[in-house]
Amino acid sequence: MVIRPMTVSGDSKKWLARPRKKPHAAPPAPMYLLKRGKDAINERVASWLAQRYVIPHQIVRWTTADRFPEVAIRFETAAYRPDKIDAKTATALTHGSSSFILNPLDYYRHVALALFLDERDGEEFLITEWTLFRIDAAATCEGAHLRWIECLMGMPLRSNFVGTTLLFQDWVQELQAHHFSGYQAFLGTLQEMAQDTHLVEAVPQAFQASPFGAEHDLVACFQDYLQERQQMLLRSLAVYDEGQAHEAAEH
Repeated sequence: MVIRPMTVSGDSKKWLARPRKKPHAAPPAPMYLLKRGKDAINERVASWLAQRYVIPHQIVRWTTADRFPEVAIRFETAAYRPDKIDAKTATALTHGSSSFILNPLDYYRHVALALFLDERDGEEFLITEWTLFRIDAAATCEGAHLRWIECLMGMPLRSNFVGTTLLFQDWVQELQAHHFSGYQAFLGTLQEMAQDTHLVEAVPQAFQASPFGAEHDLVACFQDYLQERQQMLLRSLAVYDEGQAHEAAEH
């Protein structure tokens, strides 16, 4: 395998891993995208959580690097990036051409996961075999102004409660008014994550093959953060349920 840095890498450094070129043959397509440091940790956590809740997501695994956190993200060579996604009509628009999506409601489940993780990378999706899946979650916990060094020094991660609550309210109101199936998928996913009583204790699974290992202080730091996010979601959902009950009583 040959590893080369990407010439255009966006906000962070990335590397491409591809098989060695055979004599007189065209260069082979990349097999993996490599990320390191904070981006690697964020990508792995987002991928692990998506897998836990069965939401289609790019596959992210730790590499064998033992001096720094590094992940390999598998290339889906047949996948393409849509210009626009219309989950309500289960279609994607690409270069003026419309195509069918088999799993449009997973779009809203990913919105819920991004809300839970306070993830700020935007809506990065690819499509392969009519299936929508998420890519590029390097900004996981970005809204919390995550500082890994501070975390390792024992400083707690701070959750953006107000911002997340406002986003939750905006999405719920929009979907409830215009796309009830999307509303159910979004709200149901948030409820599943908020009520997952085994989530915090399962966090070490995401780090087992990392240079840190499952017993590192960073793992405990992430456990505290996800527990705080769960508590925040439970409060937001409780307030929402009270509002729904009050509205129903008035009618």
